[in-house]
Amino acid sequence: MVKVDFLKIPILDLLQRLDLKINSIKIAVAYIKCSGVNLLLNLIPPKIEGKIITGLDFNITEPNALEALIDHGFEIRIFSRKNVEFHPKLYIFEADEKMIIIMGSSNLSKGGFQNNIEANIMITGKKNDSLIKDILSYFNTLWLDKNHCIPMTKDTIEYYKEIWRRHQSEAQKIRFKLKDSIFELFDKIKKLERIKLSEIILEFLRLKEGKAKLNEIYAYFEEEFLDKFPVSKKEWYKDITKWKEPRYKHHIRACLQHLKRKGLVTNPRRGLWVLEI
Repeated sequence: MVKVDFLKIPILDLLQRLDLKINSIKIAVAYIKCSGVNLLLNLIPPKIEGKIITGLDFNITEPNALEALIDHGFEIRIFSRKNVEFHPKLYIFEADEKMIIIMGSSNLSKGGFQNNIEANIMITGKKNDSLIKDILSYFNTLWLDKNHCIPMTKDTIEYYKEIWRRHQSEAQKIRFKLKDSIFELFDKIKKLERIKLSEIILEFLRLKEGKAKLNEIYAYFEEEFLDKFPVSKKEWYKDITKWKEPRYKHHIRACLQHLKRKGLVTNPRRGLWVLEI
């Protein structure tokens, strides 16, 4: 009988806990990195029967990782089809009579196996179970596709190394630019949130004839505006300080201090805020 479980722990932790006596491995995965190969090889016996299908899209798969797998006895094939990206994340482990299949978002990298936030399921059963037969058939269809699935040898890896090296320095520059752009976007979002929250606080002080206690500001924001912000209510309530208070209270106090520095409000005594305009 097939059992399907959602993985609540990283793949590496799962495989270490299962402590399987693996007979064979079949993998179809978009990208392979040395960091992931090192983790995998530490979990399995040498010269195991292994088949891996991967892609070389965007030159992310590392040639040294492919070499290490071949040295360990794996057969490797590269899937390539014009205008099609190879993107599965499928791991099939056979241990005696038991089949364990992991499918989801994890590439064969340290990030995919250990560090990243991933979403994977584990399917367990036997070879003759219908679902497992379908998954094995899917893998075999890719493996036997002679038009698009090409065997990788040490010689072809050497050729790929030259291509991979040429693209790495340029790709690194692009990645840094993209990361900077993402951080800039987050900064803009935070700034807009602060402006919006500041406007709410000023409006409330006007309604209260120019002064209000901090707890009144908290209550007004919670009653009238908490649901209208783009972040979820759960996020606003998350405890972030040593006093275990909701996040929105921290943001309100930060905005009040910002308005104080701008000369728009004063804080004549603890917990009281007064409008200056």
